[in-house]
Amino acid sequence: MNSYKKLIGAVSLIAFASIASSAKWSFDAVYTPVRTQFIKSCEKNNIDFISGFKLFLFQGVEGFKRFSGIEIDSKLIEQKFLTKYQL
Repeated sequence: MNSYKKLIGAVSLIAFASIASSAKWSFDAVYTPVRTQFIKSCEKNNIDFISGFKLFLFQGVEGFKRFSGIEIDSKLIEQKFLTKYQL
């Protein structure tokens, strides 16, 4: 697992380097860990971002709404998820 984390960190830094000079915002497609090196680099350089976790969360919320026709409270779902699964 340690080599996986190193690989993700390296990919994050390469991805960040490719956008660092011109990006106004970005998103991270890695769900966990929530605070990847990419996210940390965005924070350090004042680049707005959507975390991989938020991407995961909103895909689920929107998919549920699309297929069920039922709208759910994304903030409540996030709170319940994070209470049960400590990221």
